[in-house]
Amino acid sequence: LMQGVANRIEKIPLDDRLGQLFNHVPGYGDPQFDLRAVIDEDAVVILDTGGLRPESRRVLTLVLLSQLWSALQRRKRTAEGSSPLVNLYLEEAATVASSGLVSELLAQSRAFGLSVTLAMQFPAQLRQADSEAYAEVLNNVSTIVTGNVAVDADLKRRLATEQMEPDEVANR
Repeated sequence: LMQGVANRIEKIPLDDRLGQLFNHVPGYGDPQFDLRAVIDEDAVVILDTGGLRPESRRVLTLVLLSQLWSALQRRKRTAEGSSPLVNLYLEEAATVASSGLVSELLAQSRAFGLSVTLAMQFPAQLRQADSEAYAEVLNNVSTIVTGNVAVDADLKRRLATEQMEPDEVANR
């Protein structure tokens, strides 16, 4: 496996486009995208990775989530007063859950002014990818879950109330 990685990395300097990407050091005044500046704006940032191959999509998503997490941590250290809430909508969340980053975001997001919405076909996908992230979802569910959750017994029990039994929740 590592030999395959090494073979690909060795090709980077041979490709002019890739070499520029990995050797670029931004200078003063160079255009750049800084999530730290964006998270305090009244803005919507949509990053559509749908046209990428699955592994490329996963890597890019993890890089962006890591950058967002770093920007939120920097904001907390340097902000004066209250900061606006940042809403993260993560489509097909189960594909990136196994990194551990999603678990950390879920566990600490509120303290950093981050609201996280995970979208997936069914919550058990998350359990298969990362049981820790799945546990964080169950511990932090405080929003509307739409659709049939009958295949996920843990979630339907977590969402049940005195007025609505788990089976009623699952069939809602």
